[in-house]
Amino acid sequence: MNKNFLLIAIIIALIAALNSFLSGIQILATDGLSIINQIPGLYDELVANDLLSSVQNMLSFLAVISFIIAALNVYAAFVLIQARNGKASRNKAFGWSIYLLFGGGLLAGLFGILGSKEKKDETGSWSDLESKLRELENLYEKGLITKEEYDIRRENIINKI
Repeated sequence: MNKNFLLIAIIIALIAALNSFLSGIQILATDGLSIINQIPGLYDELVANDLLSSVQNMLSFLAVISFIIAALNVYAAFVLIQARNGKASRNKAFGWSIYLLFGGGLLAGLFGILGSKEKKDETGSWSDLESKLRELENLYEKGLITKEEYDIRRENIINKI
C-alpha cells in the first residue's frame, strides 16, 4: 500500500468529517429560519400553509444525516489509518475508499483507492520469482554465466522477497 496516498486520504476524510459535523451544527443552531428568511415571502407562505414545522423537521433530519456522514468519514479515516499501519486489509481500505468517493469527497476517495493498491515488487509474484530462478539456472547450465555470477544473481533475486 502507498502510505503517503493513504495519509492524504485520511487528512481529507477528517476535514470532510469536520465539515459535515459543523454543517449539522449550523443547521440545528439556526433552526433553518435564517435559510428560510433569505427567500422573500417564503416564511409567510410556509406559515400560511402550516408547513413551517415540516420544513424545520426536514432540516433537522438533514442535520442528523450530516452527523451520520461525519461519523462514517471518521470511521473511514480510522480504517485507512489501520491499513496504513498494516492492521487492516487492502480490501477493507479499498471499500472505505469507495465510500469516501461519495461521502468524504472525491479527493479522499481517489487518494484512498490509489493508496490501497498494492505496490508492485521488483520481483513480482511467486511465479515470476520461480521463472527468474529457472532462467538464471538455464544461463548457468549453458555456460553463459560463471558459478560466482550465478550465486550473486540468485542471492539478489532471493533477497528481493
